[in-house]
Amino acid sequence: MTRIPTLSTLQQSLSLRQIIARHTAEAEKLTQEVATGLKRDVFASKAAAATRSLEVRAHRAVNTTFLSTNLVLEGRLDYSSSALAGIAGVGRSFLDLSLSSAIMPGNREVYRNQARFALEQITSLLNTTYGGNYLFSGQTTGTPAVRIVEVPDGTVTVDFLGSTSRLSDRIDPSTVLDHGINGTDDAFRTIIAAIKTAVNADVTTMTDAQFEALRADVATQMAAGLQQLTGLQARLGNQQKVLVERIDAQHALENLYAQEITDVEGADVEETAVRLQSMQTQLRATYEVTARMGRMSLLDYL
Repeated sequence: MTRIPTLSTLQQSLSLRQIIARHTAEAEKLTQEVATGLKRDVFASKAAAATRSLEVRAHRAVNTTFLSTNLVLEGRLDYSSSALAGIAGVGRSFLDLSLSSAIMPGNREVYRNQARFALEQITSLLNTTYGGNYLFSGQTTGTPAVRIVEVPDGTVTVDFLGSTSRLSDRIDPSTVLDHGINGTDDAFRTIIAAIKTAVNADVTTMTDAQFEALRADVATQMAAGLQQLTGLQARLGNQQKVLVERIDAQHALENLYAQEITDVEGADVEETAVRLQSMQTQLRATYEVTARMGRMSLLDYL
């Protein structure tokens, strides 16, 4: 006895469409995994490992945040170091001028003018900014470190406006780095005092002996200030060394975290590509069957 099928052509067509939808979704997932090299749904494949991935990602986020802020701090310290080098250069040049025997009585005013120029250069360098913040103002980063003031009697002085409190930043979960150089430090006060001595002196009315005594006093003060400045540069260099070592370690951690995440979330590209090719073959076959069924008509068999 011939058995009459109870499944209609429409039902078969709908069933095939559902199969096509599932295969298409799987093909899209496999295509994405081949393109990115990462599993689209890590929890579906390795739930326990995926939990570890979340933990690693959390640690990586903390490390990345510290690394980003430390790179900004590195730039700040680099700018500070350059400014200190500039101040030292200006100071040494004026010290050499103070020790020079080439200044004749007729050009003493040149010496005074050079002192004023050196003062302006040093105060400008002390007011260097990085990222909109003053580098040598301590914790009052929105305030200039120093300011030249013209006193009514014609003399020139310098106001120290910055804070004496130093900055500190946490550079990793367990380390706080005290850093920065303040414009109120003795080195700058000594250097500026030496230059002010020359700026405010009435060099044109001095005897040769008085002028030589002036230059000797300026040279002595300047040499002392430059020696103090060398100590500040060494301290800043140590701060930079600590920070660079921490940044290098954080870069290494970043690579380790990235590799561990890839180990957990990464897809086997070759295996996935084979599965994708197989899925595409199945899809083509299903499409052909669906299309063939869609073209069938009862009239073809009458």
